[in-house]
Amino acid sequence: MKNKWLLGLGAAAAGTAFYVAKMSTEKRAQLKRQLDESVDQGKQTALKYYKYFAEYMDETTTEQTFSEWMKDQVGTVKGKFADQQDNMQATLASLKQSTADLKDRLNQVKEDMQTPAEEEAYQDDIVVDSGIFTEEDEPRVQVFYPHTKD
Repeated sequence: MKNKWLLGLGAAAAGTAFYVAKMSTEKRAQLKRQLDESVDQGKQTALKYYKYFAEYMDETTTEQTFSEWMKDQVGTVKGKFADQQDNMQATLASLKQSTADLKDRLNQVKEDMQTPAEEEAYQDDIVVDSGIFTEEDEPRVQVFYPHTKD
């Protein structure tokens, strides 16, 4: 991906250089003038927006400079992240404790299941002997779909 981008950039630069080399001196001067005008216009726009920003900062902050205001904002955000980090640490500690408790409980149940006295309590005492049933006692399977005449 990076190589393709660099290759495209090189091709664009070569095409531009070729186009500029083929231009007449009059066209080059005109292109240079347009480029200078665009740069000047960009500078003026940047200064205008900087002026708006400076006025806004003067109106919103009374005794603070911009750097002091920025430090306060960064400190506020840093404090919020510190609080969130404390909450996250508490949550992780609680999760680890719950996991350990669950693991201990499952191990205890496993040990209880392996003891012979309790193992018998978990077994069913019902035994079904298929010899006592006859075909007449067993219910007939009824088919609901598709309908057929019996």
